[in-house]
Amino acid sequence: VWGALALCSALAFVGFFAVGPGPLPWFVGAELFPPGPRGAALALAGLVNWASNTAVAMAFPAMQVPGICGVFLVFLGFMGFLWGFMAF
Repeated sequence: VWGALALCSALAFVGFFAVGPGPLPWFVGAELFPPGPRGAALALAGLVNWASNTAVAMAFPAMQVPGICGVFLVFLGFMGFLWGFMAF
């Protein structure tokens, strides 16, 4: 019972970060930039993160293909990027 609760809690934690803007752009920006330009870098990282989330959300209605879920097409697109980066 406790193992299932721990697993569900971990998945919920990851899921809540996946829904909104997770802390990844701010974490990476804080590690890469010195304190002077850090504010501008984190603002740009936040803008890119929100713009990407918005672009994907706006693209979902345009991807409605009969018999194929639009989310699956997004998954296939990301898999294409993954394999391209792995090949590179």
